[in-house]
Amino acid sequence: LIAQASSSVFQTDFSSGSVLLSTTAAGYVLSSVSAFSRRYFADGSGAIWSWNGTSTATVVSSNGTAAPACTYLAFKDARLACANIPSEGGSRVRLSSAGGSGYWVVPSNVSEIADAPNLFDFSPDDGDSIRCLAATPWGLFIAKRFSSYLLKGNSNASYDPRILDPRIGCVDNRTVKMVHGVLVWLAADGVYGFTGAGAPAILSRPEAAGKTPFMV
Repeated sequence: LIAQASSSVFQTDFSSGSVLLSTTAAGYVLSSVSAFSRRYFADGSGAIWSWNGTSTATVVSSNGTAAPACTYLAFKDARLACANIPSEGGSRVRLSSAGGSGYWVVPSNVSEIADAPNLFDFSPDDGDSIRCLAATPWGLFIAKRFSSYLLKGNSNASYDPRILDPRIGCVDNRTVKMVHGVLVWLAADGVYGFTGAGAPAILSRPEAAGKTPFMV
């Protein structure tokens, strides 16, 4: 079990007490994903770091610099996805090269190299930032507060960024889950589900329970 308590990140296997893995900046919430026999962490305040079951390390790019300091992480098609990068833009998603976390520099001929790193900007001029990121059977799910997207494909030869819905977004990355083949998440006006085709469907509205819409 890995848990965040305030600005501390702990690990325990329940055979003994918890062990401090690292600390984060106050007020930031960790995003974490398993990939390449490690656990990776990001919170938007610093570089991505990893834990291999024994020790932690900062993820370093092939040119010797730290990997992007992003807010959300996902893992799909043997790539790390890194979204909402404060130094580059809240609408950006970067993908590592296929098969590892050490290559992030996008080559000028990226469309000709299927496994090379890549990046995508989703509605960068809308004044909003990515709040949710998740791997799904149909591609990467990316969402801002009032819009959602899918990055379909599995390599630079097939990537196809699409608008899922221009009015339905996601308010908190921790609410995004795959449940019995349905992608479920919390939007500003209720809980939505997506089955991979058509439009997201409303599953529950706060008004139905006599509550006001979510204002996160």
